[in-house]
Amino acid sequence: MFQATTSNSAAGRGDFLAAANLYRRSADRGNLFALENLAWFYARGKGVEKNERQAAIYYERAALQNTPRALNALAWFLADSSHKPQRV
Repeated sequence: MFQATTSNSAAGRGDFLAAANLYRRSADRGNLFALENLAWFYARGKGVEKNERQAAIYYERAALQNTPRALNALAWFLADSSHKPQRV
């Protein structure tokens, strides 16, 4: 089960590596909150090496759950001029 408080606590302490690892475990199980946060970490290089392709993959996986928040996050990510939209 996803431990939101543990992941958020690690991120709040600035331990992005620990938070990324916790988010990844939950994202692998399809947890929407974890998918969105892990995508954000990859987009910005927090706790993981910056990787826009991985960020796009996680944003897309979240958006496939068809929630307004996830769809909006993907749209903003792709609309950002620093990202090169491509099929993932």
